[in-house]
Amino acid sequence: APDDEICHTLGNVLDELEVGRVGAHAMARSLLERCLILLLRRECRDGDCTLPWMAALRDERMSRALVLIRSRITSPPSVRELADVAGMVRSTFLRRFLDTFGRSPRKVSIGIRMDQAASLLRTGDAPIKPVAARTGFLSRSHFSRSFKRTFDQSPEDYRRQNTGPAPG
Repeated sequence: APDDEICHTLGNVLDELEVGRVGAHAMARSLLERCLILLLRRECRDGDCTLPWMAALRDERMSRALVLIRSRITSPPSVRELADVAGMVRSTFLRRFLDTFGRSPRKVSIGIRMDQAASLLRTGDAPIKPVAARTGFLSRSHFSRSFKRTFDQSPEDYRRQNTGPAPG
C-alpha cells in the first residue's frame, strides 16, 4: 500500500544510496534497522507472534534451552540436558520445544551449526575438515552431506560463491 511505513522507509534507503550524500551508508543502515523493527512489530501484532524465535524470547524455559544449544556448537546437548536446563520432564520439554520452534532440538542444533559453518566458510580460509570440527562434526564427509542438505551445495562451492578475491 502507498501508505505502508515499511515501503516508505525502504524508498528512503534507496534514495540515500542513490544520491550518495555524506553518511549515506550509515543512514541506510539505520533505516534498514527501522524496517526490521517494523516487520517484527507487524508479525507480532497484538501479542500474537507467529515467529518461533520470537516466541522463545517470551518463554524463559525455551530461551534457556536455546542458549544451551547455541553455547554447545561442538558438542550439542542431549534432549535430557535441554529438558533439565528448562526445568521440565523430557516428554513435556519435547512437546513444548516442537510447539515453539516447529522443529526438534536436533534439527534446531544442526541449523545453528550449519549457520556457523557457513559463516566460517565465508569469512575464513580454513580447510573444510577444521570447519567441520569447529561445528561439531566428527567427519568431513558427514559435515559435507549435512551442509549440502542445508544449503543445496557443497561447502567448497558455497565458499567459492560467497567469498570474493583477496584485496590487493
